[in-house]
Amino acid sequence: MTVEVSKWLRTGRAGFEVRGSIGEKWAELGGVLGRLGAPTDDATTDDGVGTWQTFQHGAIFWHPETGAHQLGDAILERYRQLGGPAWGYPVTDELIMANRRGRIIHFRQPLTGIESSICWTPAKGAVEVTGPIRAAWVATGGETGSLGLPSRREESWSEGGPGSTQQRFSGGRVIADPQYGVSPDPLAFFQPLAEGSLKGWVSTRIFWDGRVHNSGELSAVAVESYDFTVHIGLTRGAFGIEAQWHDHVAGSLERGRGTSRWSQHAQLPEVAARFWQLQHAEYRVSRRHQVTFAGPRHLDGGLHGSWRDGADTGLPLHAGDL
Repeated sequence: MTVEVSKWLRTGRAGFEVRGSIGEKWAELGGVLGRLGAPTDDATTDDGVGTWQTFQHGAIFWHPETGAHQLGDAILERYRQLGGPAWGYPVTDELIMANRRGRIIHFRQPLTGIESSICWTPAKGAVEVTGPIRAAWVATGGETGSLGLPSRREESWSEGGPGSTQQRFSGGRVIADPQYGVSPDPLAFFQPLAEGSLKGWVSTRIFWDGRVHNSGELSAVAVESYDFTVHIGLTRGAFGIEAQWHDHVAGSLERGRGTSRWSQHAQLPEVAARFWQLQHAEYRVSRRHQVTFAGPRHLDGGLHGSWRDGADTGLPLHAGDL
């Protein structure tokens, strides 16, 4: 397919041809009246394999392995700074993020297979995520996961070993150490709780420096009221982190709180010493509950260290050998 744009469309500008796969993509996006507008140059190539062509409001890049995809001006500027096609070809068009607060494009370098992304938001501009750090970010859910959007570019990490790097995101960071590997920080564990008319969730976050944050929410969603105990256990080999919360929630026939929310924090040096191993920990959550219709308004919440026997004594959140 060849689409010829005559100079009368833009006064004083010579006509340019938009051909082949780039022409098809341009037409799909609305042509002259679409998001890219009119072409500003003929198609060209940097590597003799792929081609690209600029338009009033962006560009289209094509490679036989990735197809033709559109880049808008905001991401295009950063993409060129990174090396353009030598850095990678787009494998998606410019996408609107799920939160509708920015745009994102994914890339792949055909020769090396390295995958990358560039995210753009009004607050942070265009920020790239690439290589092993991107793989760790994608494993957490990418821009919609626990880490969220990148807020800074990859940089050296002085607290790690020689050659260590980090990249910060809105919900944490990814750290890369040549000795230990790559990991999100914090490690995030999540478990929904849904049984009958008592529903909620539990979350545990573990930081590289040994901080542990345990939180959750449980609600009575029908007529029954409940006394409940939630046990949390995170284990890796013989090492474990354990916690507990107990409370009462009121159903629709009882005056009182229908939802219990908890948030517990601890600084545990033994967790810092084992952070890298805890990436592969097993996360277990159990719940015991008893239906009541006129329970106490509140039972003090506590964290304790006996996952195995289920004792209800309130003890600080702790970690240690099982």
